[in-house]
Amino acid sequence: MKKTTTLLFFLFVCLGLSAFSQTADTVKASAPDTSKQATSKPTELASSDSVKLVSAMVRIDSVNFVISGRKKNNFSLTAISHFPGNLNYSVPFDHKDDFALQAITHYADSLNMTGMANHKDSLSYIDPKFVDSMRFLAKMAHLDSIKFRAYRALKDTMVKQLAIMSLDTLKLQLKVPEQNLFKGPIYTEIAKRYLDYDTLSNKMTRVSYQSKVLSYTMLALHQYSYFNDTTGLRISFDNLAKVYMAQKKFSQAKWFILQSNSLSRDKKDYVNVIKSLITLSTIKSEVSDYTLAMRDLDEALQISVTTHNPKLQSEVLRYYGLLYSRLKNYQKEEAVLKKRDSVEESIRKDEEAKMIAALVTKDSVEKKKTDSVQSKKKVLSSNTRKLYKSSSPKKVDSL
Repeated sequence: MKKTTTLLFFLFVCLGLSAFSQTADTVKASAPDTSKQATSKPTELASSDSVKLVSAMVRIDSVNFVISGRKKNNFSLTAISHFPGNLNYSVPFDHKDDFALQAITHYADSLNMTGMANHKDSLSYIDPKFVDSMRFLAKMAHLDSIKFRAYRALKDTMVKQLAIMSLDTLKLQLKVPEQNLFKGPIYTEIAKRYLDYDTLSNKMTRVSYQSKVLSYTMLALHQYSYFNDTTGLRISFDNLAKVYMAQKKFSQAKWFILQSNSLSRDKKDYVNVIKSLITLSTIKSEVSDYTLAMRDLDEALQISVTTHNPKLQSEVLRYYGLLYSRLKNYQKEEAVLKKRDSVEESIRKDEEAKMIAALVTKDSVEKKKTDSVQSKKKVLSSNTRKLYKSSSPKKVDSL
């Protein structure tokens, strides 16, 4: 009996030891291995909040920042503002794109309008200040769009009105709040009044006028840039280039005329492309860069011929003559000026032909009017006679 009891006790102890070792192995197997985690994939390292953060940051450009009662983008915006607090993850640089892509694939619904049910903890709070600020931005964007449309619709009319105002009246317009929208054209028109500094004999007055042109034109540039008014920008660049040329600051003048040329090319405004090329050639000629100056004139002449603009072609030929004179190549200067005279003669003949055609058209129109009036008189007189003849027998019968 004792042997049996001892054997049973021994078996019980053995079974207990085996169970204990099995439990230890299970615990050991389930414990996280930090060394393997360091080299595992980024998706195994990041927490769910980190994944949400990456998804939010990747999709931040696609979020529509429009506050509307019909849309639920507020939840997306709140998710973005909520996630940065959980920025406590580290992703290897080489795998950031893969990690972000997996995050978007796995948590695409977290920033959608239907994702509230899955992530109520992240979207349960909306900051009223945040919503108010977004509403304010939306209102400002709407006001800007209205201002842009009003500026484009009324600018041409405003420019015509400003052109007939006196200088003092123009300066008073800057103080009128209703004219804040058109400060750019007002500054440009004021600067234009000081561009006649070439006619002044007093050197100090000329310098003062040039300074005012630069000051007002720079102010106009800011306004035109805000409204993306390329025409106003081009005019401002032309004015600045003119003043800097007069001040012998050729590097500044060259930079501004290049900007004007670029804007004209983008708009395919060939008239101003030719004018800017002429100015650019003059600047290069002043710094003795004659080869490049000749190249600019060649391009200007080609464009004037291609676009059938004889007046600008004549102007380009005149600058050719000035350049050849500076180079003391008088033979080519004479040939160019003869060609210019020929172009001027053809322009004169074309204008005379147009004038004669206009007079002939006017005479024919007046003649048609006269003939129609005479025909109407004849018809009226004939009708009167018929009426008189038809009524005279009745009078006799009545008598």
